[in-house]
Amino acid sequence: MPELPEVETLARALAPRLTGARILDARATSHPKWAGAQFARDASTVEISRRGKHILMQLDDGRVLDVHLGMTGAIALLDARARQPLPEPVPHERLLLAMQRGRQCFHFRLTDIRGFGHALLLTRDADGELDLPALRRMGPEPLGDWPVEDFLVTCSRRRTPIKALLLDQSIVAGVGNYLADEALFAARVHPAAPAVDLSTRKLRQLHAAVRDTIAASIANGGASLRNYRQVDGSLGESQEHLLAYGRAGLPCVRCGTLLRKLVVAGRGTTICPRCQRLP
Repeated sequence: MPELPEVETLARALAPRLTGARILDARATSHPKWAGAQFARDASTVEISRRGKHILMQLDDGRVLDVHLGMTGAIALLDARARQPLPEPVPHERLLLAMQRGRQCFHFRLTDIRGFGHALLLTRDADGELDLPALRRMGPEPLGDWPVEDFLVTCSRRRTPIKALLLDQSIVAGVGNYLADEALFAARVHPAAPAVDLSTRKLRQLHAAVRDTIAASIANGGASLRNYRQVDGSLGESQEHLLAYGRAGLPCVRCGTLLRKLVVAGRGTTICPRCQRLP
């Protein structure tokens, strides 16, 4: 699943081209997770942002087009001509928007092989909150206002395995499987360790490691582990710098011990059995 760095990379690439663009035409599949997006026709985008793993396209009529890539979603921006008919759908296409910004015309195409993503038109309530439970429950942004003291308090009350806690979007937004594995490896924390059993020092190291791992992955354009591509079709580079995730059976870069694959919180997890010991 694309995680925070991949979605941030996409949002940053989309913002200069989509901000101020008018949606001239729209086509969406009939599933309720996608169908409503076609009613964005004739609106213009005024802002592109990210929340957790969601891309949020603020429209000039007050609604927000919320795009989530699920496990296999991909976005492409394709040059087009003015008044050009929509092209034939490609395999696994879920949404196609014909857009124009100034004299530039292009197609915003969203494909999703497994169909676990969505493109939802959302409204806001009187308090400005978007009407999607997943967004309402979402925790703080890890590179934003995420005080380490709050993280310490949360962990002090949970016997949950620390990896499960990191993957909980209500605790911290945008962290997924590869980010969790990399941050836990960097902090030398065993992913199955109950959060409450970890020392304050270890938790502070892990908090910093989450931030550092995310920042480094964004700098590298995200990780193209499976279907993720940048909007121009190019690969990210973060997968070339992973030290734990996906490296089971290879030697640890710190101690040379062979990395081992476990299942923690229902997810495949790679650890160094020497560097990451249970407390």
